[in-house]
Amino acid sequence: MFININNFDSMPVDSSIDEVCGLLGVNGMNAAEYNTTVKDMKTLINKLSNKYPKKNYIQKVFHIGRKYSKTVINRITNYNNEIEKYCKTISNVKFIDATTGFVDS
Repeated sequence: MFININNFDSMPVDSSIDEVCGLLGVNGMNAAEYNTTVKDMKTLINKLSNKYPKKNYIQKVFHIGRKYSKTVINRITNYNNEIEKYCKTISNVKFIDATTGFVDS
């Protein structure tokens, strides 16, 4: 299900949901959008954590499909580092990397 901050409330609420795994994609990683993207993702992680209090997994963002500049790859790396640090501050959220052996294989 594609969810962003604008349609988050349409996500189902069901007490039988034990775990949620979120792949947080980014639509822009240019310098002007970077801080807003990080802020929006932190807001979305908070909303997930509050709506689904049992366990949430946030997947590392990765680049696929085309060659990206070193600058964009560095920005994605910094983004992942910042989001990973943030996830560690919330007890029911775990940052994961399921790409190893999949995307890079």
